[in-house]
Amino acid sequence: MLQDPLDDNDVPIVEEFQKRLSSANLNSQVQGDDEENSGPENNLDTSEENDFPFEFQALEVALEAVCSFLDTRTRELEVSAYPALAELKSKINSCNLDRVRKLKSAMTRLTSRVVKEN
Repeated sequence: MLQDPLDDNDVPIVEEFQKRLSSANLNSQVQGDDEENSGPENNLDTSEENDFPFEFQALEVALEAVCSFLDTRTRELEVSAYPALAELKSKINSCNLDRVRKLKSAMTRLTSRVVKEN
């Protein structure tokens, strides 16, 4: 699913997926052993995560990673934008205007990326 799983942007997705897949396999093996030893009432204890096919699990991990990245980037821009706007409000000069312009450009790029990924 990933073009380059060793890319720095994709490594967290791959690690999270490997973690979830290995824990899902361990849970299903343990539950499989338990089901052999006990009756059908044990089926109520199965995890919902194990009920989903591999493709849905992979999609969930990828969507969570993308949403997490976009949320983090938005928070970073907010943290930078509020002081820059306050500074611009108190003193209008070319340096402050340029700083706000750069933040606006970054926010526009982020917004277009969010729209593009929807």
